Amino acid sequence: MSNDELKSKWLKRVEAWPTKDVENRGVELTIQALNRDQVMKIGELTAAERECQMIAMSIVAPFTVTPEEVQGLREGTVPLDLEDLTREISKLSGLDKKPKEAQNAAFKSVRDGSGTGVRVHAGSEAGSDSDGASEHVDAS
Repeated sequence: MSNDELKSKWLKRVEAWPTKDVENRGVELTIQALNRDQVMKIGELTAAERECQMIAMSIVAPFTVTPEEVQGLREGTVPLDLEDLTREISKLSGLDKKPKEAQNAAFKSVRDGSGTGVRVHAGSEAGSDSDGASEHVDAS
């Protein structure tokens, strides 16, 4: 592939964002993943503003809503009423993934002994504990 073709491939825009049907407050909604630009924009907002923008940008059917409408809903609902919806939007948009640094910290805790240790199966029975031939190896 030529450099121009590689560049064109790299710069190609996603035409169809992932969508998912979810139920919230007794209504079946279709939500759409947020794109990187939207995620960056909402990252600069307060938590309340972020939730309103996130929901407003994500709902694509059977209706759309404005951030102001979502704010009105937030003011007239119980605290966790929108939690499942925002969690689904985050998952669909890939925001539930742990950053590389968090993964590295988790692995480091096992390596340096601050974690709970690693269970290792010995010999040809690796992956099977059928004969009880396993030992607990402390990560320190």
